Amino acid sequence: MDVFPIRVPTFMASLRERNGTYYIVFTKRVDGELNQAACSLRTEDKSDAEDLCEEYGKKYERGEIDPFGGWTYQKELRRRREKQSGCTIGAAVDQFLTSKSHVTESTRTGYRHKLNAFAESVGESMPADLVNRNNIQDFCFREDLARETQRTYLRHCKMLFRWLEREDWIDQNICEPIRYPRKQETTSRKMINKNQLDKLFRTFKRIQREKSGTGRRRVYMSGLNRW
Repeated sequence: MDVFPIRVPTFMASLRERNGTYYIVFTKRVDGELNQAACSLRTEDKSDAEDLCEEYGKKYERGEIDPFGGWTYQKELRRRREKQSGCTIGAAVDQFLTSKSHVTESTRTGYRHKLNAFAESVGESMPADLVNRNNIQDFCFREDLARETQRTYLRHCKMLFRWLEREDWIDQNICEPIRYPRKQETTSRKMINKNQLDKLFRTFKRIQREKSGTGRRRVYMSGLNRW
């Protein structure tokens, strides 16, 4: 009879609950000795805890985190907040403007005016990856703006978000699908009322009478010249 040895994973992670709070327990076996490190996930939601356990369990297996070397979920959250604090929409606009060193000063001034106004409208401390489509539309499509101004604002926002995506500030360009408003018609139908129409006809008749009278005088004068 063949005997197959039981294979115990060298690295693994499991979920546990204590006093209503979920923990992720990291396990490793070194020279046959089992070691464990428990880390609070700071949540009472089982579904969220399961997702976090799967995410960080895979990172642990790949060697991307070391819970036995000081890594904790709390430290991870703090690191994320620190990273996001440097990726605000205000900082993004500043770096975008710096990248436009090849354009003329007047063009850069135009960028600065419109994009700084956009950053102020959503809050300069807002993380760039939390800006949503409604934020952009509320800024670009205000009713007090002319149609062409709305198109200009959206064009500048599209340039900014293409740069953000290219520089990995955001995962998805939520500005690109937003459509430009139609161009505003420069000509409008002009209506003429009855009084204006009557005045037009009176003016036309007067001019015709004057032309007719001038013609009769010319005929009379030419007849006198023959005598």
